[in-house]
Amino acid sequence: MKSMINRKEVMARLGIKSFTTLKKYMDDGVIPAGVKMLNGTGMWHEHEVDAVAAAFMDGKSRPVIRKMVRDMADHRGKHAYPNCPGVMSS
Repeated sequence: MKSMINRKEVMARLGIKSFTTLKKYMDDGVIPAGVKMLNGTGMWHEHEVDAVAAAFMDGKSRPVIRKMVRDMADHRGKHAYPNCPGVMSS
């Protein structure tokens, strides 16, 4: 299983200072949405956050990053519950 990180770690890795800014970037589609755990805590896939950070550092455009994030979400949804058709992870 891939590692999961919390909101504080996501913000630190991306250099974001406030949850409002994190939410704005998620709404804009340039940061993947977190996954809600059973206890209600939001967690993020570490490899997805690292990929977004690398894309920003490489100077990729927002449209390119949005597509990358959409592709991650599609992949996550298709592979989260392979034995339960129609069930998505986020």
